[in-house]
Amino acid sequence: MRWHDLPRSSATERGLEQQLGWAEGTLAVLQHAFACQLPRYGDWHAPVGTAFVTAARYYKRGVVPHDKVQPLPALRTRLSIVAQLSDLQAYLTNRYIVCDQQVAQLHALAAPAQVTLVATEAHKSLAMVAELLRQWREQGSPPQWTIIGGGITLDVAAFAAALCGAKIVLIPTTLLAMIDAAHGGKNGVNFPPWGKNQLGTYHWAEHVVICPAWLQTLPPTELQAGGWEGVKHALIAGDEELLLAWLQCLARPPRPWPRALLQKTAYIKTAIVQRDPYERGERQVLNFGHTLAHALEAVAQDNGSPLRHGYAVGIGIFYALLLSQALGKIQKIPQLAALSNCRALLSQSTLARALGDDLNTDTLWKKLQHYFAQDKKRRGNKLWILLHDVEALPRANPEPQAVSEIVLRKVWQQLTQLLP
Repeated sequence: MRWHDLPRSSATERGLEQQLGWAEGTLAVLQHAFACQLPRYGDWHAPVGTAFVTAARYYKRGVVPHDKVQPLPALRTRLSIVAQLSDLQAYLTNRYIVCDQQVAQLHALAAPAQVTLVATEAHKSLAMVAELLRQWREQGSPPQWTIIGGGITLDVAAFAAALCGAKIVLIPTTLLAMIDAAHGGKNGVNFPPWGKNQLGTYHWAEHVVICPAWLQTLPPTELQAGGWEGVKHALIAGDEELLLAWLQCLARPPRPWPRALLQKTAYIKTAIVQRDPYERGERQVLNFGHTLAHALEAVAQDNGSPLRHGYAVGIGIFYALLLSQALGKIQKIPQLAALSNCRALLSQSTLARALGDDLNTDTLWKKLQHYFAQDKKRRGNKLWILLHDVEALPRANPEPQAVSEIVLRKVWQQLTQLLP
């Protein structure tokens, strides 16, 4: 199929496009772009038209025409840490409030007319974005939004806010969101069958407000899942002390959570994002472990057994460490024994159940390869972010690496044998 042969939008697609404020035909352009595995970088060689411009703006968070780098606006996101939930009241008046449904049920926030969102991968969709925009219009289109929840809620609602140009304050309620998801300006939704977070953009929060008190109501599994992003931050920063602290948190989540640990970890990401807001260089280190993680999540979602993002990241980190060693990038794996024996690491049997297959079948490997090919970071055949022995401690290199399929499969087999 060629660009000029694209089918006309169906009635359902036209309705969704209208709710999103997109030109008719945008969804057909996006479907075609994913089917052709078009890159983010370089020209699509597509005809000029509103649908193509709109699709390019949100395809894998935006196509960069001809690899031209545009001038970037200064980032002014503030980060605050408050002690009590009552300290958040200033962000709950005269705004459009979007809140994770479970959070709203657990905590009585004095937020009139808040809209709740069921935070599951199935709801991380364009349809959910359209629903948030519909209710926003019903409330008079307030110019400021406050978004309360974990990574899924922040992703979906921030994307909706970006489509209408609203200013946002983010109040993360999960550990993963506090140290990672709330700080990058990235947002997006899934686009079946092409994988996780395939449509999105960059929309910077005016303010991110962290309150560790939210963590007191989270189960240990949720805290462990978030802790893997802390491990990732420590590894890419080459901070052995921080790595040990997060491994201890994975073994036994602290009560209460140290504010200094949350702040230090969040600042690792915010400092990188300040230097490279649009992921054109150094910021790519933040994807360490995420290529496999996103593929695992997508396969599990297809199987009807969603994986928590943090647990998938834990597997992805372990895989990237083994891959770095197999390619001779690092001489030894930091804290390998602690990682492989960590109770927060998914077991072979648990992972196999989520993926719906034995871990070493050709069928499963082909599914993972399909999602590798859709990865947003892909530049030609370069994809993987690995550790390198560049200093006393290994650090992540921001330049994606090309790795042969033979090596990828061999290291996957090694990983499955090392899982508990």
